[in-house]
Amino acid sequence: MSRKCRLIPDIHEKVLALISRVNEIHTLGTGALILSELLNAFGVVLTNAEIDTLKQRDLVLLKKTSETGGTFENVGPLAVVKHSSVTISVPGRISGTYLSFPGSCSFVFADDTTISGSAFVFRVKLQEIDANLYKVDVDLSGDAFDQCIIHAAA
Repeated sequence: MSRKCRLIPDIHEKVLALISRVNEIHTLGTGALILSELLNAFGVVLTNAEIDTLKQRDLVLLKKTSETGGTFENVGPLAVVKHSSVTISVPGRISGTYLSFPGSCSFVFADDTTISGSAFVFRVKLQEIDANLYKVDVDLSGDAFDQCIIHAAA
């Protein structure tokens, strides 16, 4: 199934900052991100109240395990954010692996420790985020819900 990409230029600087920060952390070998930085990178522009809810959790810790990637983990109390018509749930622990390359980064979430979203009767799990200088691909459970976000002009 082909999917159309949405244009969301407002997140461009946030995506570039995330890529730069992941690349920097990877070079250092270890470091941390704020959880809201990940959510901003796939088009969820959070309100101050929503950011405050997520700040109750620890930082997202990244640890280099190879030349191109590593592991990430975030722990804290269950966080539920109602954003527009979607409810985003962050369980007590999220984890997975990341890749870091100049100009891009990706996060692959472990199935049992991932962020989920629900709207109406649908519930999907976040599987992977791939960000580069031009677009962000968000892989959600069930191909029909995957997202492609263009954040910069080609």
